[in-house]
Amino acid sequence: MIKQSRISDKQIKLIVVVAVVVVVVGVLLWGMVPNEIYEVNYVFNHMDELNGREISVRGVVKNFDISLNEFQLKDPDSSEKGGGLSVVYNGSFPDGFGNNQSVIVKGVYSAGLNQTISSRQIIIGCPSKY
Repeated sequence: MIKQSRISDKQIKLIVVVAVVVVVVGVLLWGMVPNEIYEVNYVFNHMDELNGREISVRGVVKNFDISLNEFQLKDPDSSEKGGGLSVVYNGSFPDGFGNNQSVIVKGVYSAGLNQTISSRQIIIGCPSKY
């Protein structure tokens, strides 16, 4: 006579727990995948494609006015004196934030006349990493 093996209740519970853990870890890792970080000139050259999307842009802070909660974002190697990408931020600015600081801005891009990002997050970069 051949003995049939049965899966016990403990084994079923263990399989369910392992499956749930795998799904939770997968969801967490999916959320941690960073978005592409654009340079300011790339944004200017792809306005229609990026309009209305949430994007991350790397640049250097110029014309910072804390009373208006806005500033210009320019490419680090830009020597032009004209405007850059306008950024409006309604949160508390991070410590060390100011003109000539390298930052990454995350927010929704509007390709209208002002080329504005309504930012929801600012990350200050360490110059030694660039």
